Amino acid sequence: MKATRRRLLPVVVAAAALAGVVAAIAPSAPTAASSAGTAAPSGRPTSAAVGSAPASAAGAPGERAAAPGNLHAAAVPPTPTAGAPGGPASTPPPRANLSLATLGDSVPGGANCTCPPFGDIYAALLTQRGGRPVSVHNFGVDGQTSATLKDEIVVTGSPQAQAVADAAVVTITVGANDFDEMIVDSAACADVGCYHDTLAALRTNLTDIINGVRRLAPARPPLILVTGYWNVFLDGAVGRGQGSAYQQASDRLTVAANAVIADVARRGSARYVDLYAPFKATGDDTGLLTDDGDHPNAAGHTLIARQLQEATPAAP
Repeated sequence: MKATRRRLLPVVVAAAALAGVVAAIAPSAPTAASSAGTAAPSGRPTSAAVGSAPASAAGAPGERAAAPGNLHAAAVPPTPTAGAPGGPASTPPPRANLSLATLGDSVPGGANCTCPPFGDIYAALLTQRGGRPVSVHNFGVDGQTSATLKDEIVVTGSPQAQAVADAAVVTITVGANDFDEMIVDSAACADVGCYHDTLAALRTNLTDIINGVRRLAPARPPLILVTGYWNVFLDGAVGRGQGSAYQQASDRLTVAANAVIADVARRGSARYVDLYAPFKATGDDTGLLTDDGDHPNAAGHTLIARQLQEATPAAP
């Protein structure tokens, strides 16, 4: 995916639009746990609550007391407390929002698609399933590489670090912009050997990113979901238009990059979320991509959100 195609699009997500998206996909969305928008640069959260559930004020410190990696242990609605003998049960206080931070490149940023990015759809699905509003802090940035994201995470007091420190869930989608597309179909790259150093750097940077996320919230580490890619460069009809050598070489590199990302996620006790197989399920992912052949369209973002939901632990 070329950095020249990355552009940061501020996305304002309407609750009604998200409700429509979720209503359309919810009946078929799995609920079992899997094992495996772009916000303005300030990272202001968008509310992804569906329906009439209001966003409430922040609760007391430590309210999100879920076990590490189990978002919904904190998302189960509380049981009403008993009132005076013979009287009605008292109403529990409003519950604070959960927080979701989406980090990475222009894929989580929602570039080239006038649609809710996958983070907002995923948050709405979590709200529907767990009954608790989820606020989204989207830090998807055009042209973001694993090196630049690492630098942002380790800077104390940066907007990204602050959002991550308070997040119950963090998604990471990064790595595609690390690679030079101009040499992908050269003879030297036939076995991705020309990308050996880049793949090694991706491993190091992503390891540091995951460790950095954990250091920002040592007392209550978030659930970390790390996605792979369907293609690090162009795909679908646009990719086929580049020729068979380009297609085959970019696919080999994508498989190699995903293997690194998955291994780093596993070693860092994060959850790898495969996007390659779901996008390739029909044999042609053109219908999941915008007309640039690079970024997901509305259907693609919805598919990514569903894969994230599958990887999220269900309420016990």
